[in-house]
Amino acid sequence: MDDIEAKLIAARTLRMRGFDGPIVSHALYEDHVEQIKQAGADETYLTMQEAGRSLADHALEAIGPRTGA
Repeated sequence: MDDIEAKLIAARTLRMRGFDGPIVSHALYEDHVEQIKQAGADETYLTMQEAGRSLADHALEAIGPRTGA
């Protein structure tokens, strides 16, 4: 889901219906992180930040082991 309102509604609804398991959501913008947590999510991550980390991991894997100083 990319729509912030849909994420907020989903988290609130799950909590109102008694769901006590973990809720993890992605956020497209930094200012959405706290809103999603306040709605009931346990963890929220920035999508593009995680994509950047994954890209770096793949790049390092492609480079392979390096020898040298």
